[in-house]
Amino acid sequence: MRPLKLVMNAFGPYKEKVVIDFTQIHQQTLFLVSGPTGAGKTTLFDAIAYALYDDASGTSRGKDSFKSQFATDEVLCFVELEFELAGKKYFIKRSPVQKGPGKNGKLKNWSSEVEFHHDGTVTTKINEANKEIQELLSLSYEQFKQIVMLPQGEFKKMLESNSADKEKIFRNIFQTDNIKEFQSILKEKASELKQEINQSESTLQQFVGMIPEHSNDILNEAVAYFDIPTIIKELGHVVESYQKKLESLKKNSQH
Repeated sequence: MRPLKLVMNAFGPYKEKVVIDFTQIHQQTLFLVSGPTGAGKTTLFDAIAYALYDDASGTSRGKDSFKSQFATDEVLCFVELEFELAGKKYFIKRSPVQKGPGKNGKLKNWSSEVEFHHDGTVTTKINEANKEIQELLSLSYEQFKQIVMLPQGEFKKMLESNSADKEKIFRNIFQTDNIKEFQSILKEKASELKQEINQSESTLQQFVGMIPEHSNDILNEAVAYFDIPTIIKELGHVVESYQKKLESLKKNSQH
């Protein structure tokens, strides 16, 4: 999804209409929104998230408090977003619950509204538009926040938190609960395997301890150093030697 144009009217700290033309970025896939604290950076993210998902980009404000406190009731708060996806252009306009101008110069309470223009049609039911947009982007609201942008408020919480809280925040941002669970399973399996290895080694030591001293010096040294590969090799030679002796005894007894 590539934003093309963002319009904010009486939105957040912006009393007047603000238009941002993203096409001036010249096809850049990554860009930074910078500025001093309070300049309205998070508001841009809020506007994009609100247009796409009917919600804010962070947890510092709710969607029904988007209207600028500097705007009068005669002005309606709304957000428009034009974006491109897979070569197609889409347009969304949303407005939150608010008090605004009505008929005959009177004020009235406005309900939340949406217009989603796509494929020559317009969706005006909020639940349907939300579902269509999410299916179009193939990202849920939470996934969008985690992958596309990290709001300033969430980053601030991470910076001010202790190490344990940072871990929880990063786990929440990048949704690593499944990885943590997988790690726990691996640790449990590793512990089980270690116990089995220890048990096998203990049993092996018992068997090696039962091997009597032999005329084979290499075997005796291997037993002393618990050199299992050499022990197996030399025991094979011993067994082979005894087999030859048995075969020789059998032949002699037959004669």
